[in-house]
Amino acid sequence: MMKSRTNILLSLLLIATACNSTNDPPATYRGDLKGRVKIYSNWNASLPSEGITVVLDDGSDSTLTDTDGYWSLSGVPIGTHEITASKDGFGKTSLFNIQVTPGGLTWVPSAAMNQNQPYLCAIPTGNIEVDSLRIDTFAQENWADQFSCYFSFDTLTGYSEFLDTSADVQPADVHLIMWQSLGHVKSNWMTWHRFSDLWGLGLKPGTTLYYSVCKCNGGDNQEGASLYYDPVHNQYRVATPGPKSNVVKLSMR
Repeated sequence: MMKSRTNILLSLLLIATACNSTNDPPATYRGDLKGRVKIYSNWNASLPSEGITVVLDDGSDSTLTDTDGYWSLSGVPIGTHEITASKDGFGKTSLFNIQVTPGGLTWVPSAAMNQNQPYLCAIPTGNIEVDSLRIDTFAQENWADQFSCYFSFDTLTGYSEFLDTSADVQPADVHLIMWQSLGHVKSNWMTWHRFSDLWGLGLKPGTTLYYSVCKCNGGDNQEGASLYYDPVHNQYRVATPGPKSNVVKLSMR
C-alpha cells in the first residue's frame, strides 16, 4: 500500500511539473539582435529614422527604432529568422536568413551574409498611365520578337515594370518578372523587352500575361532604398512602390 501511494505521489508531481512548464526555450537557447534602418529623402538626404517598426518573422516580436535608426530585440530563439522594417509613407524592406546563436549578439545587416544596409524611402505619389503596348515582329533569325510599352509620368522619378499571369498582382508582391529603372525619367517614356527574356520561365505560346507599371523612389540611384532581395522567391522586391498603373494584356509569343 505504501509503495502504491508513493507511485501516485510521484505521478502527481510529474503532472504538476509538466503543467507548470512552457513551450518557451530556456535562455541558453536564445540570443540578441541589433541593427539599423535608415530613411532617405528622394535625393539621398538622410532623414530622422525614429519610429520605424521592426518585426521579427510573422510578428512574434517587434520594436521601434530610435532617432538614429538603431533597434534591438532580446531573447530571440536561436535559428534562422526574417526581419521586416516598415513605416507609414515609406514602404517596407526585409532581410532574410538572419542567424541567431545561443547567448550571442547578431548585428543586422550582417557583413558575413553579404547583406546590404536596409533603407527606406518615401513612397511616390501619382499614377503612371500605360498609353499603349505594341508587339514588334522581326524577320531576322538572330532577333526575337519584342513588345514595346509607352507610358506617361506626372513627375520625375524611377519606375518598375511587371509581367504577371494575373491582373490582380500588386507592385509590392512577387512577380513573374520585373524590370526597374532608377534616376530621372521624364514623361512620355518608351521601354521595350524581348520575349526571349521570358523563355526560361517555361511559358507556352498563347499564355495571357498582364503588364503594369508603378513609380518607385530610391533617391538619386539609391537602389538599396527601392529594392530588397527575397531569397525565398529568388527575386528582388519593390520596397517603395507607388500606385499601380492600368493593366494591359498581351499574349506570349
